Amino acid sequence: YFTEIAQMKGIEFASELEGDCYIYTNRVKLNRLIDNNLSNAIKYSNENSKIEVSLKKTEHMAILIFKDYGIGIEKPEKIFDRYYREEISKGGFGLGLNIVKNICDDDDIEVSVKSVVNKGSSFKYVFKLLG
Repeated sequence: YFTEIAQMKGIEFASELEGDCYIYTNRVKLNRLIDNNLSNAIKYSNENSKIEVSLKKTEHMAILIFKDYGIGIEKPEKIFDRYYREEISKGGFGLGLNIVKNICDDDDIEVSVKSVVNKGSSFKYVFKLLG
């Protein structure tokens, strides 16, 4: 689904996923987190750009990163606020990232955002691993 939408904007996906990295969490919540990040990355990316997704493992954590080369975020500190939208013309209700933040808070997932206007954004999620 995401590939087709991305192709309409000329966006390519690049991924670097470690094969032996397993995240033990609620599947529905993880799907919401991933879906929201991919859909926002496509929505706010420039045409003919790319979206990078990486999943890496350290000794005690898994790090999931979504990076786009799009319009960026002027106020990253507000992006998880309910109903907050910077770009009204792109649609949506400003709920998606608030839902993601609630998932992170509920499941003890650390989230951070880096963004530069007109350069793109990077969303980083840190999952604690069992054992």
